[in-house]
Amino acid sequence: QSGDIFSKNKMNLMERYRLIWKENFPEVVNIYDEEFLAKFKKIYATTFDDHKEYGDRSIIGILMRIGLVCGRGEYRIND
Repeated sequence: QSGDIFSKNKMNLMERYRLIWKENFPEVVNIYDEEFLAKFKKIYATTFDDHKEYGDRSIIGILMRIGLVCGRGEYRIND
């Protein structure tokens, strides 16, 4: 974060996903849920002004790396 603006150039994709998850989804979430993924993509696009179409599988893969398993498909942020 550079002041009040998030810099896309200084953060990799995993760091950006971690920030979105940490700020907007503090509870346990099912990362395979289509509603969750749609909401996550929308928040990401508006926060970072990045309107690329990332695939669900790529998003799920990154979220699996930065999260802790709490149940079947349920993860929470690893902090």
